[in-house]
Amino acid sequence: MSLPFSRLSTELVLEIIPFAASPEVDCLNSIYGRRGTYTSALALTKVSYDFRQAAMPHLLRTIILSTSLDVHLFIQTLLRQCWFRQHFPSLALEYKLHVRRLWCTESMNFLYDGHDFETMLGWDLFRDLLFNVQSLGLGIHSFHLLNDLTNLSSLSHPHTTSQSLVSESCSRITFCGPFFHWDLVTSTIQGIRFLAGITHLTLWITDCTIAIPSHPRIPSWVGAIPFHLLDRLEHLEVLLIPELNEEELDQVGYHGEYLSPHPLEVLVITLHSLRDSPGYERSKEVYHHIARGRATLSLGAYVIEERLRSSDPFAYGVVSPLCGISRTAAANAYIASSWESHFLEG
Repeated sequence: MSLPFSRLSTELVLEIIPFAASPEVDCLNSIYGRRGTYTSALALTKVSYDFRQAAMPHLLRTIILSTSLDVHLFIQTLLRQCWFRQHFPSLALEYKLHVRRLWCTESMNFLYDGHDFETMLGWDLFRDLLFNVQSLGLGIHSFHLLNDLTNLSSLSHPHTTSQSLVSESCSRITFCGPFFHWDLVTSTIQGIRFLAGITHLTLWITDCTIAIPSHPRIPSWVGAIPFHLLDRLEHLEVLLIPELNEEELDQVGYHGEYLSPHPLEVLVITLHSLRDSPGYERSKEVYHHIARGRATLSLGAYVIEERLRSSDPFAYGVVSPLCGISRTAAANAYIASSWESHFLEG
């Protein structure tokens, strides 16, 4: 039985299309593969010109790039929009205006992999899009994009200041993998400016081998977070060390992979919730004393770091399970769809 769209009001159709065009989380693990996530949305764009115009902004709102091939095809799509603007203006879309959230599991290294001029032009468009999304998620095999972005910005725009190249739109960042090297972004002025614009930082770092001295469930890698460069930080989410029994502890691998039937958990600390917590005013006084003459130290980053390193960080944040992500999948590089699903849902 077909749906008689022609009998529905325009207002109702415009309500149905966004719902139908939204990415389908369940399809990430379906028999159709990860690309099944956009099956319904793509079908809508082929109905008619009007349906395409209505569906495309919703299809583009959240982009999941699972492989290097996906990145290459997406870049080709960006180049096609340039061709459309010249020959079929009515079909052209400014992707940068519609893509609000983007996740990349893996990508080729554009600095070292040889490409023709057209692909490099497409990468220039891709880079500008990445800097303008509101939320950016990167898996371990795409971390190098941060380094590529800052270096290629200097190469592509040698007479442009670093400040003008970094958009303040990209303020929510997610890093996922067994580790993360902060010098990818702290080693350049462009990277430092990128960090300064982050308001929401999510770290799904699966290395759970060592804890900080003050609490057994806070991983030691939080000590490498450059809080002094996170000028606008308001929200921090970190993956917690699990409470493992002796049998599970014996199975912990080199990068913290482990087996357990329990879900992974994250600790979320927000500046908004800390403003009502005990000791906040005292922390403000200490901060103002420490920050005197140090313009780069922000109150939000200082208070969040202080609470994270306290003897009871759970008293200042919320512990939540990462539903759908088993501890086995957490450190398995081949089970990336679980992390993609969680990003898609968030």
